[in-house]
Amino acid sequence: MSRSVSTDFKTDVNSQQISTVFFTLLTLNYSEATPLYIVNNHESVTSKGNVFLPFAFRFTMPQDGEGRRSANLEIDNVDRSMTTFILDAGLVDLTVTEQLVRSSALDTAEIERSYVLRDVTITRKVIRGELIYQQYLHDAFPKLVKTPAKFPGVF
Repeated sequence: MSRSVSTDFKTDVNSQQISTVFFTLLTLNYSEATPLYIVNNHESVTSKGNVFLPFAFRFTMPQDGEGRRSANLEIDNVDRSMTTFILDAGLVDLTVTEQLVRSSALDTAEIERSYVLRDVTITRKVIRGELIYQQYLHDAFPKLVKTPAKFPGVF
């Protein structure tokens, strides 16, 4: 799957020496809450008017290919605010939006993907979860098809 990225991004990625830093910005959100913005940096970063707070996390991107596309997210549980946010979501789908930005152009997301957080495990040290990538182009259309297996009462 090809992605369109800026020529500056391509130059920075392919250079032997760069002065640009790449940040992964995560936006955690569910329907009734104010989104939580975090960045894998030691200082806050402002992008598109949102302040992303420094938070230690490990984000493993999904592999391209066939089958289930999921990423893994591990967030250090050093602060109760993240645990409280996730527990408050309850059974509601918690969406996570990942953006890859360059330090020289914080308002330009070179890569952006949205996931649904599932299978969350919270311990004293780490919060782990699986991020399911929503592949809307592979979904059946229309979503519900009346077949004898799914709707036996109709036939």
